[in-house]
Amino acid sequence: MSRLTKTRSQLRLAWASLMNAPGFVTAVVATLALTLATLFVVLSLVNSYFLKPLDVFDESRMVVVEQSLTYDDYDAVGFQSYQSMVHWLKNNQSFEQAFMMNAAENVFLYLT
Repeated sequence: MSRLTKTRSQLRLAWASLMNAPGFVTAVVATLALTLATLFVVLSLVNSYFLKPLDVFDESRMVVVEQSLTYDDYDAVGFQSYQSMVHWLKNNQSFEQAFMMNAAENVFLYLT
């Protein structure tokens, strides 16, 4: 028996087996569809949050303001309270536009 004939008969047998088990075929197709959909969503999120540049007018003028608090037993680097950030934004005299973002608490403010 030639290799091509053997492969063809194995493919026919596989096809017949799949037609006898429609539930299995449905489960496999649904699993593949869900996996692909999840992959596309994750890639889209990575692209929009990590790869795409920020939508700002002039990136070279963008400034990140952080605060470092020193206590007796530890240093809190990059810590800002919500009240401090709002105060900085409302009393801003250095920047023409300001944007506050605290992603950990889902707080976003844009003040001009």
